[in-house]
Amino acid sequence: MFSPIASLGLIGLTICVLSMPSHAATVLVGFDTFPNATNNQTVNIAGFTGTLTNGVGSRGDGSTDGTYGTFGSGASTTTSPNGSVSIRNGTITLVLTNNSGTTYNLLAYYFDVTDKGSDNTPEDLALSISGGMWISRDGLSTWEQVTQGSQYPKVAGEGYFEDPVIWRTEVQYHLIVNNWHGRIAYHLRSKDGFHWKTDPGEAYTTDFAVSEDGGSEEWYKYERMRVLQDEHRRAIQANFAVIDFNKWEDKPNDIHSSKNISIPLTPGRLLTLDHEDKITDATPEVRVRIAAEPGFGPHQDIDLKSLRFGAPEEVNFGRGAALLRTEKAGKDLVVVFPGKGCGFADHNFAGKLLGKTSKGKLLFGYCRLPWVDYEEPMLTVRRPEAAVREGRIVLRIEVSNHASASEESELKIEADGMPPVSAPCPPLKSDAKTMVEVPLPEAYHPGQSHDLRITTGLDLQQPTVFVARGFELPKR
Repeated sequence: MFSPIASLGLIGLTICVLSMPSHAATVLVGFDTFPNATNNQTVNIAGFTGTLTNGVGSRGDGSTDGTYGTFGSGASTTTSPNGSVSIRNGTITLVLTNNSGTTYNLLAYYFDVTDKGSDNTPEDLALSISGGMWISRDGLSTWEQVTQGSQYPKVAGEGYFEDPVIWRTEVQYHLIVNNWHGRIAYHLRSKDGFHWKTDPGEAYTTDFAVSEDGGSEEWYKYERMRVLQDEHRRAIQANFAVIDFNKWEDKPNDIHSSKNISIPLTPGRLLTLDHEDKITDATPEVRVRIAAEPGFGPHQDIDLKSLRFGAPEEVNFGRGAALLRTEKAGKDLVVVFPGKGCGFADHNFAGKLLGKTSKGKLLFGYCRLPWVDYEEPMLTVRRPEAAVREGRIVLRIEVSNHASASEESELKIEADGMPPVSAPCPPLKSDAKTMVEVPLPEAYHPGQSHDLRITTGLDLQQPTVFVARGFELPKR
């Protein structure tokens, strides 16, 4: 029996990895494009080659969206006038569309599909190998990339990431991605599945599998992580593909081999924070309820002196608030902390309890923060179009909402050395789109090229920024 993975720091995750049915689906690549592609041009993208073909884009409404092509790495691929592709066993081949933007290195996509569990938000959330977030209403309707660039950690060796997995607990989303070259995996968390923050340290390395009797399994590499969940959607087991040798040097009939191994995980405790207002240093008391469960009694199974509570960024480094006192609540236990030391900032969306059991084992749990809105809209934009009207340059920006309904909001457009521009965006229902027109001030001269930074959701906890790189303004 292996010991729990203490280094994961994310234990309390859930994963929902589904096999996609073998039906055609439309894939919309909204942010990244091929500005100079011609008909039947062969393009090489991160080692994959394919031919671009002029045709109708993949918006799904029959509108012309430029050039598209399909790429794959041995997967079955089909093309059609609307840019459809085949989805098989969780793997979706790449479809490229041209909406006059910049070239982005995309490769074959592997999707882990997560049910967001809300009637007014996209049902399926996916993460590509290259680190882009995608959504679809049902997994077969349009898949749309809703983030720009990679969501992976900004660390050395970014080009070696693989095997991304997404899972969701009752508190937050989790993501683990493996760096196959460095043999290190990283852990990220998100409140909505779109915006991610990287936890410090490693999710796992090659030396973490230690049995309770002190023995260890010396595997050269761990890959293909998957997680088994319990009824509360907590991770209780991690499955890995492992090998005891460099697989490039593994020969037939030698002494080396690969295996599928399972390692038990410590489930996060079920926590409820009883505090409606934001916790600050001036908050006199913070009450956290720890639920009793079969096999766990918080009254007798916790080393109370070891407990710390607060923002994960504080607790993970031995800081956080220390325990003031406890209160009985039937079989549950209420632990009371001071506000000072919790360290909650505007960007936090989860609290963390960390300590030891009465037997010296790992004890932890996450909880939601009542003052945080977990059903915020998710507003994104496509690369703008520009025209000249009555001597003025006007941007036309398509805005989409991929989550809860939004109220009237504001777009902000910035470029280095230029005055910022704001424009109102009307309310949008979930899965709705609108076109916002923005007249630019005279400081934006015709024919100039700018990197336009377009920010949506300025009043939200996590605004979204899209950069239209090398955007050339039309000439009058």
